[in-house]
Amino acid sequence: MSFGIPKVGTIVRVTTRYQNIHLFSCKKQPTFDIVMEGEVLPLDNLDHSGTWNIATGKMNHPVANIAPRNVVALQVLKGEAVKHVAEKPRTGSWMVMGSKGNTYTIVETSPGGPLKCNCIAGQYNRPCKHKAEVDAKRQKKC
Repeated sequence: MSFGIPKVGTIVRVTTRYQNIHLFSCKKQPTFDIVMEGEVLPLDNLDHSGTWNIATGKMNHPVANIAPRNVVALQVLKGEAVKHVAEKPRTGSWMVMGSKGNTYTIVETSPGGPLKCNCIAGQYNRPCKHKAEVDAKRQKKC
């Protein structure tokens, strides 16, 4: 199902689905959903085109970047969705638990291409251990 990109300032409730990845297991894991509600924010220069940001209201993760391929439900509470995104080749995304309990999202920017992490180091294009773990797992090709 394809969802549109809401206009900046729109209030939405979005449900995204991710596969639960265990880095040391080659078995397919069940998926889990994340439901967020908040205002759609403008993209910054580190975000991928075709994605959109939402204010989450959480102190440890105040802004979430939403990739339309992960959206399973979108409810517009105020405003309207106006822009539809063409389907792109599917790339990978992984959720990784950080050493201090934070959850980070690692995305493959193109099929087989470089990884991007939403941790502080990843936001500044610096090497991070989260990308290294996923990359090692990806190279292993279970």
